[in-house]
Amino acid sequence: GLPPAWVDISDYVAADIERIRKKMAELSEIHAKVFLTTSFDDVNSDEHAVEIVTQEISRLFRKGEQKLKKLSDNSMGDSETDAKIRKNVQVSLASELQQLSFAFRKKQKDYLNNLQNQREGDKSGALPVTFEEVVYPFPWT
Repeated sequence: GLPPAWVDISDYVAADIERIRKKMAELSEIHAKVFLTTSFDDVNSDEHAVEIVTQEISRLFRKGEQKLKKLSDNSMGDSETDAKIRKNVQVSLASELQQLSFAFRKKQKDYLNNLQNQREGDKSGALPVTFEEVVYPFPWT
């Protein structure tokens, strides 16, 4: 027969988690680009891209959390064994989503701190990070 309905929901959450991972990788690339850009127009464009991808990731988190809540619905009519499996899957997905959320918040905090430091550095006329420091962080490489 067909798998229980909750299996589809868990698959959707797993797919959302994968999308979040990909978007976070994309966001990391844009963050790096912001700090390597020298043109004011490019910085504005990159910062706009950061906002858009950040909103997309936040939306995916909300979507995943809403679907997880559906997994806790006890009216799915599954057997006791299925209910235990469903609960284990829910806990596992919730844990993964929570870890990603923590990493995302840390990434955002670090980005905003670096942006603020760069802007403060710009006021003094010195850029805190050069391209060489990003590409070659160690003098012996």
